Amino acid sequence: MARNQAIETNREGAEIYYGDEICKSVSYGAEITAFVENRRMKKLTGVKSKEILIWVTISEIYIDESDLGKITFKTPSGIGRSFPVDAFELEEEVKKEDEKVVKK
Repeated sequence: MARNQAIETNREGAEIYYGDEICKSVSYGAEITAFVENRRMKKLTGVKSKEILIWVTISEIYIDESDLGKITFKTPSGIGRSFPVDAFELEEEVKKEDEKVVKK
């Protein structure tokens, strides 16, 4: 499972494009703040995601205890979307996991 990642720098910050699994653009501001708890980031600032034609502010990111395989992103208005956690693994982590499976 190869994951394509490209980073472009512009005046506002970096935009990261994740590959086939979620196909989303994310913009990071010069400063990112959040209150961090176990499997949760609250009152997040400085992160936006592009949905169709508009940039949406992300205010909360969490992994629910009842479903550890999903990560949820919420807007300040409470609207959220969930994605598989493994869609956010770095390519290096995926290669290490694949090597472990091959060795067994």
